[in-house]
Amino acid sequence: ILKASGTLVTMTGSKVLAVNNNYAICDGSTVYWAVGSSATIDGAEFIGNVITASSITTGSGLSASGKLWALNGAVTLNADTIAFCLCTGVPIVPPLPPAQLPGLCISGITVLAGTTITNDGTSIVNGDIAVSPGSAITGFAPAPINTVVGSGTVTGGPGLVTGTIYAGGTIADQAHNDAVSTYNTLAGLTPTTSYTTVTQLDGLTLVPGVYHFAS
Repeated sequence: ILKASGTLVTMTGSKVLAVNNNYAICDGSTVYWAVGSSATIDGAEFIGNVITASSITTGSGLSASGKLWALNGAVTLNADTIAFCLCTGVPIVPPLPPAQLPGLCISGITVLAGTTITNDGTSIVNGDIAVSPGSAITGFAPAPINTVVGSGTVTGGPGLVTGTIYAGGTIADQAHNDAVSTYNTLAGLTPTTSYTTVTQLDGLTLVPGVYHFAS
C-alpha cells in the first residue's frame, strides 16, 4: 500500500513492476495507491489499483495492471491497455484482508471518474468503466460495439471496453461511494515506512507494507 499526500508522477518509459508476487492472480491485485491529489502515469508499464482524490492522466501506450479511480476529477486515457485485477483473499501486511476493501474487490469497474472519462486513441479497458456524479464519457465506441447503461452522454471514439460503460446511474453511483470508502480506508492506515520529502521511486524495491510519501 503506497499513500501519497500530494501527487504521483511516473516518467515516460518507466516501469513499476511486481517481483516474486506468488499470490496474485495478476500483478496489480495486491498493490494499492492512495493519492491525495492527482496522478500522471506516463510510463510503459504500471501495476496497482490507483485511487486519487483528484484526476488521473495516462501517457500514450501505457500497459497497466489494476484499476484507475479518480474520485473528484477526470480520467484521461491515450491509446492504453488497462487490465482488470481480482482480489485473491491473501492479507496484506499489516493484515488488511480484501473484505475491508469492498470497492476494489467486488466492483468490476476498472476505470472510474468523478467528472468525465476521456479517451484518445485505441485504448482497451478490460472490465467496466463508469462516471459518477458526472455522466460524460468521450472516446469510446457507442452501442452496439460497447454496452452502454445510463442517461449520460457517450461520445464515440476508437476505445473498446470488454464490460459495460456506465454513464451515470445507480451502479456508477454505488461504485463511486465504494471508491470513497476504499480510499478513506487506505488513507487512514498507519504507515510502516514514511518518506517526509518528495521521493524518487527510481530503483526502489519495496517489500509488503504501508508506505507514506509526502509526494
